[in-house]
Amino acid sequence: MTSDMSHELQDALAAIIANTKRVNRRLNLIEIARKISIARKYLSLNELSERIMLSKEMIREFQKVNQLSSPVRLLILRGKIRSVEIANRLSRLPIADQLYTAKEIVKGDLNSEDLRAIVSLKRSDPSLDISSVIQRIKESRNIKEFIAEFNIPKSLYIQQELINKRLERIFGPNHVRLQSFQGGVVTIILDSKAKETLVKKARDCGVTKREYLQLVVSTAGKINTK
Repeated sequence: MTSDMSHELQDALAAIIANTKRVNRRLNLIEIARKISIARKYLSLNELSERIMLSKEMIREFQKVNQLSSPVRLLILRGKIRSVEIANRLSRLPIADQLYTAKEIVKGDLNSEDLRAIVSLKRSDPSLDISSVIQRIKESRNIKEFIAEFNIPKSLYIQQELINKRLERIFGPNHVRLQSFQGGVVTIILDSKAKETLVKKARDCGVTKREYLQLVVSTAGKINTK
């Protein structure tokens, strides 16, 4: 590695470390992603993760800004959007839906949890207009419903009735309903009681909520919570 290359890498590493370990960053998300791209010219993802002491998943999240539309990237450059979590979730929406959603976030009408639900609902029904998706999520705040999304094994791809039964065994028939069943991705709606149950059982099992739902469906709910 030449001295110029070494200087470029060291500069990139220093900038990444200084701007990913604090809430008040000197660089915006686009500039951080650019520094990560420079570092990746010289280091593998594993090597970069070790050098800056940041998980590979978090590094990928910072790079998600590269998948945002130009108008949304402009909002980031202007400092209107600073959260890497929000940028990551916006990147999961179709390009055509990103700016409308981003403007709702900038206005303060949506938060990160709303955005998570919007992404899940839009993915479950791509034909829905983004304004309709956002309106449904806003309305769901008042009735305390929560959206969860998880993957299922191929053996259950056509077993919708079986999946319903396994979910109802854990949460009860009146507390959870199937929103979407497409290929290997299932989206469900839980009421507040079912969400509390999900949080507790996932914690007891030492897994994430998504992992717990996958276990419930894949193992007929016979899960050891000890």
